[in-house]
Amino acid sequence: MVAFLPKSLLLCISKKKYTTMLKFLKNWTLPIAMLVGAVGYPIFIYFSFLTPYLIFTMLLLTFCKVSPHDLKPKPLHAWLLLIQIGGAFLAYLLLYRFNKIVAEGVMVCIICPTATAAAVITSKLGAVSYTHLTLPTTPYV
Repeated sequence: MVAFLPKSLLLCISKKKYTTMLKFLKNWTLPIAMLVGAVGYPIFIYFSFLTPYLIFTMLLLTFCKVSPHDLKPKPLHAWLLLIQIGGAFLAYLLLYRFNKIVAEGVMVCIICPTATAAAVITSKLGAVSYTHLTLPTTPYV
Protein backbone atom coordinates (compact mmCIF):
# COMPACT_ATOMS: atom_id res chain seq x y z
CA MET A 1 0.00 0.00 0.00
CA VAL A 2 2.96 2.33 0.65
CA ALA A 3 4.02 1.95 -2.99
CA PHE A 4 0.95 3.88 -4.14
CA LEU A 5 1.64 6.95 -1.97
CA PRO A 6 3.24 9.96 -3.66
CA LYS A 7 6.92 10.55 -2.88
CA SER A 8 6.31 13.87 -1.11
CA LEU A 9 3.81 12.19 1.23
CA LEU A 10 6.38 9.52 2.08
CA LEU A 11 8.90 12.22 2.93
CA CYS A 12 6.37 13.95 5.19
CA ILE A 13 5.63 10.70 6.98
CA SER A 14 9.31 9.97 7.58
CA LYS A 15 9.93 13.57 8.71
CA LYS A 16 7.02 13.31 11.10
CA LYS A 17 8.36 10.05 12.52
CA TYR A 18 11.80 11.63 12.85
CA THR A 19 10.51 14.68 14.71
CA THR A 20 8.30 12.49 16.89
CA MET A 21 11.26 10.27 17.76
CA LEU A 22 13.49 13.30 18.40
CA LYS A 23 10.86 14.85 20.67
CA PHE A 24 10.55 11.55 22.54
CA LEU A 25 14.32 11.38 23.01
CA LYS A 26 14.51 14.98 24.23
CA ASN A 27 11.72 14.42 26.74
CA TRP A 28 12.80 11.04 28.07
CA THR A 29 16.61 10.93 27.86
CA LEU A 30 17.22 12.46 31.29
CA PRO A 31 14.66 10.36 33.23
CA ILE A 32 15.83 7.18 31.51
CA ALA A 33 19.48 8.03 32.20
CA MET A 34 18.63 8.70 35.86
CA LEU A 35 16.79 5.40 36.13
CA VAL A 36 19.60 3.46 34.44
CA GLY A 37 22.12 5.19 36.72
CA ALA A 38 20.13 4.35 39.85
CA VAL A 39 19.45 0.75 38.87
CA GLY A 40 22.93 0.16 37.44
CA TYR A 41 24.79 1.80 40.31
CA PRO A 42 26.12 -1.52 41.68
CA ILE A 43 27.71 -2.18 38.28
CA PHE A 44 28.77 1.41 37.47
CA ILE A 45 30.59 1.81 40.79
CA TYR A 46 33.36 -0.41 39.42
CA PHE A 47 33.88 2.08 36.57
CA SER A 48 33.98 5.21 38.75
CA PHE A 49 37.68 5.69 37.96
CA LEU A 50 36.59 6.59 34.41
CA THR A 51 34.44 9.54 35.52
CA PRO A 52 37.07 12.29 35.11
CA TYR A 53 37.98 10.96 31.67
CA LEU A 54 34.35 10.81 30.58
CA ILE A 55 33.73 14.38 31.77
CA PHE A 56 36.88 15.55 29.97
CA THR A 57 35.77 13.78 26.78
CA MET A 58 32.28 15.32 26.92
CA LEU A 59 33.67 18.82 27.37
CA LEU A 60 36.37 18.34 24.74
CA LEU A 61 33.90 17.07 22.14
CA THR A 62 31.55 19.93 22.97
CA PHE A 63 34.22 22.58 22.50
CA CYS A 64 35.69 20.90 19.39
CA LYS A 65 32.58 22.11 17.57
CA VAL A 66 33.48 25.76 18.27
CA SER A 67 35.86 27.58 15.99
CA PRO A 68 39.02 28.68 17.82
CA HIS A 69 38.56 32.07 16.18
CA ASP A 70 35.37 32.55 18.24
CA LEU A 71 37.19 31.95 21.52
CA LYS A 72 38.80 35.19 22.68
CA PRO A 73 40.13 34.96 26.23
CA LYS A 74 40.20 38.20 28.18
CA PRO A 75 41.73 39.10 31.57
CA LEU A 76 38.26 38.87 33.13
CA HIS A 77 38.20 35.13 32.34
CA ALA A 78 41.39 34.59 34.37
CA TRP A 79 39.93 36.55 37.31
CA LEU A 80 36.70 34.55 37.22
CA LEU A 81 38.60 31.25 37.16
CA LEU A 82 40.80 32.41 40.02
CA ILE A 83 37.77 33.42 42.10
CA GLN A 84 35.97 30.16 41.38
CA ILE A 85 38.93 27.87 42.09
CA GLY A 86 39.99 29.93 45.10
CA GLY A 87 36.45 29.97 46.46
CA ALA A 88 36.09 26.22 46.04
CA PHE A 89 39.42 25.62 47.75
CA LEU A 90 38.55 28.01 50.58
CA ALA A 91 35.14 26.37 51.09
CA TYR A 92 36.85 22.97 51.22
CA LEU A 93 39.38 24.17 53.80
CA LEU A 94 36.67 25.71 55.97
CA LEU A 95 34.47 22.60 55.98
CA TYR A 96 37.19 19.91 56.00
CA ARG A 97 37.58 20.09 59.80
CA PHE A 98 33.91 19.24 60.31
CA ASN A 99 33.21 16.66 57.60
CA LYS A 100 35.43 15.66 54.69
CA ILE A 101 32.56 14.35 52.53
CA VAL A 102 30.51 17.53 52.94
CA ALA A 103 33.62 19.61 52.18
CA GLU A 104 34.21 17.69 48.94
CA GLY A 105 30.55 18.02 47.98
CA VAL A 106 30.54 21.78 48.50
CA MET A 107 33.76 22.13 46.52
CA VAL A 108 32.29 20.16 43.62
CA CYS A 109 29.08 22.24 43.78
CA ILE A 110 31.15 25.41 43.41
CA ILE A 111 33.29 24.09 40.53
CA CYS A 112 30.74 22.07 38.49
CA PRO A 113 28.35 24.79 37.27
CA THR A 114 31.10 26.07 34.98
CA ALA A 115 31.64 22.62 33.50
CA THR A 116 27.95 21.94 33.02
CA ALA A 117 27.42 25.31 31.38
CA ALA A 118 29.94 24.40 28.66
CA ALA A 119 27.31 22.83 26.42
CA VAL A 120 24.98 25.83 26.79
CA ILE A 121 27.72 28.34 25.99
CA THR A 122 28.88 26.25 23.05
CA SER A 123 25.37 26.18 21.60
CA LYS A 124 25.15 29.96 22.08
CA LEU A 125 28.31 30.22 19.97
CA GLY A 126 26.58 28.27 17.21
CA ALA A 127 27.60 24.64 17.70
CA VAL A 128 25.27 21.68 18.21
CA SER A 129 25.89 19.70 21.38
CA TYR A 130 24.97 16.09 22.05
CA THR A 131 26.43 15.77 25.54
CA HIS A 132 23.01 14.91 27.00
CA LEU A 133 23.12 11.56 25.16
CA THR A 134 26.10 10.20 27.13
CA LEU A 135 26.07 7.17 29.37
CA PRO A 136 25.22 7.72 33.01
CA THR A 137 28.19 7.60 35.40
CA THR A 138 28.59 7.37 39.11
CA PRO A 139 29.32 10.49 41.15
CA TYR A 140 33.00 11.23 41.62
CA VAL A 141 33.50 12.18 45.26
